[in-house]
Amino acid sequence: RLVSDGVRPDLVLQLGAPLVSTELPAVIKNNPDARHVLVQDLYPHERADPDQTVTLRVNSDVGSFVRDLTDHIEMSGMSASSELAPLVYLGRELGAGMPSIISEASSRGGEDGGEDALTEPQVMLAISEVLAEGNSTRQTLFLSNSMPVRDGEFFLYPPGSAAAGGFPGSVHVNRGASGIDGIVSTATGVTDSSR
Repeated sequence: RLVSDGVRPDLVLQLGAPLVSTELPAVIKNNPDARHVLVQDLYPHERADPDQTVTLRVNSDVGSFVRDLTDHIEMSGMSASSELAPLVYLGRELGAGMPSIISEASSRGGEDGGEDALTEPQVMLAISEVLAEGNSTRQTLFLSNSMPVRDGEFFLYPPGSAAAGGFPGSVHVNRGASGIDGIVSTATGVTDSSR
C-alpha cells in the first residue's frame, strides 16, 4: 500500500503488458488524471488494458522504442531527469546485491527443509543465473500462477542488460485459478509459439 497510496504520477509509461503486479494498477487507478502510455506489440486477441486506463497506445517492439526514445532525448539535448530516477539506481544496486541477500537470508534456515532445501528466492536466483548465461536465441520464460509470479516480481534480477541476453525476450504467466491442466496447456502453447 506504500506504493499505491504514496505515488502520484503525471505520466505512466508502461513497457509491455499486461501488468502482473497489484500495486502498479492501483497507482494508475488512483491517479485518473495521469496520462497512461502503453508501449507493446499489440495483438488483437490480448486484453492489454483491462481497466481501460490507457490514454495512448504505441504499437512497437519495446526494445526498439526505448532505444529510439533514448537517442531522441540525447540528440535533442533534453533533460530526462525524474524524481524517481534514484529508484533506477536503487534497482540496479538491489539486482547486483540480490544473490548475497538471498544467500544470507536462506542460510538462516526456514521452518521446513534442511540444508539442501531450496527456498523460493533461491529458485528465482537460479533462474536469473540461467538467463544471464544468455545466448543468441530469444529466450522465453513461463512462470506458473500465484506464488511463482510473485517470486519472479520480487526476486528475479538477471545480471546484465537485456541487450546482452540477461533477460528473456518474453515472460508468460497464468493468472487466476488455473489447475495443472491449464498450466501445462499454457506452457505447451508458449513453447510452441516461441519456436
